[in-house]
Amino acid sequence: MDEAQAYLARYKRITDPILRQYVDKQLCDSSRLGKTPQNVVSHMIKIVVGGKRIRGALMCLSYELCGGKDREIFSTSLFLELFHAALLIHDDVIDRDEKRRGVSTIHSTFSDAMAINAGDLVYSWTLSYLFSSSFSADRLKRVAMLFASYFTKTMYGQILDISAGETLDTIRLKTAEYTGVLSLLAGATLAGTRNKQTLDALARYGRNLGMVFQIQDDILDGNTIDGLVAVREHYYQKGIQSIKAVAKIKSFQNLLRSFLALARNRKS
Repeated sequence: MDEAQAYLARYKRITDPILRQYVDKQLCDSSRLGKTPQNVVSHMIKIVVGGKRIRGALMCLSYELCGGKDREIFSTSLFLELFHAALLIHDDVIDRDEKRRGVSTIHSTFSDAMAINAGDLVYSWTLSYLFSSSFSADRLKRVAMLFASYFTKTMYGQILDISAGETLDTIRLKTAEYTGVLSLLAGATLAGTRNKQTLDALARYGRNLGMVFQIQDDILDGNTIDGLVAVREHYYQKGIQSIKAVAKIKSFQNLLRSFLALARNRKS
């Protein structure tokens, strides 16, 4: 197991019980409203608790890289995983996917209308969860502003994807920005980082990592954009070149390099 895989495994061990406790409370709350809300939330939870947790892990990594020490970061970072799950629920409606994380999608189990509402519900969990964190109000507000900015980029990416099909700009806006850049900037912000040079370096690395991750996803899905493997390698090399501006400590450099390799070489 390499550094990135070990980091992800540790992150999941720590955050699995935290996430489970949160969603179980949501299920309990929904049960008071009747059988249908309970059934929808129960099915949503199967999707929410799955996945690799890369975004939350990257947020924790950036927090640690920028000198953060509070273990509250593990809990707080899960707001990104909730956000990602909400996006997936809506994306499955758009793409007409029947399966998500090993279970049937919300729209195929219930209806398109129910899936739209289910995704909106998880979006509402995202912000309420973020603001339940014990980090300072000022830092949480700055993270919320980042979230709003990258949420906007993601929605423009979706609009472009629906209207014009997938291009590199679509990939960047729809997925790479929130996967790589938002995750890293949110962690740095909660660590108290305001240095523009540091934040810019994190954004460059994160954007390249996000592009590698999503392009590899498209390759695995059989995307036919010309020269996609070469494009992936271009962003991979740019990511490698950006590491020294992000981290001076060798162990962090190795971890950042390992995340790029994981994004490039993954098979699922």
